[in-house]
Amino acid sequence: PEKSVFMVFWTRYGKWPPPRSQDKEYHAATAEDLRRLLLSKYETTGNAWEQLDPEDKKTLTQVEFCKGIQDMGITCNFAKVLVDIDPTDSHKITLEMLDPFNSFDPSKGKCQVCTLPNPCRSHSPSEQRAALKQFLASGAKLPWEL
Repeated sequence: PEKSVFMVFWTRYGKWPPPRSQDKEYHAATAEDLRRLLLSKYETTGNAWEQLDPEDKKTLTQVEFCKGIQDMGITCNFAKVLVDIDPTDSHKITLEMLDPFNSFDPSKGKCQVCTLPNPCRSHSPSEQRAALKQFLASGAKLPWEL
């Protein structure tokens, strides 16, 4: 029987296997991962939005949004992220869609827990944020989705 020999000739040295092109630290699999990365890099989603929207248009197309995220050095599963951020497929992205909590001000409007006028004497801002998060997790429609 014939025996075969496998030979490898190295043209350059280094780690094997070579490092992946996607840096896991800056890869977002979901919209929540993307928000977390933006917060870690820019401290607030508002600061990150200023990088995405330097012309202050307030609305980006999906293409502008994806290009801006890539320019920030973040890779992501855009198909999944865009479905999470833009569930109505409007092809327009706003800061409020990227981060609904960014526009939440517990000193204005109605309490997210009891619906009395803010500032609510019964519910703290953190309780109201938790109620808003639970509301959003339930799949209820946000004002821009109606």
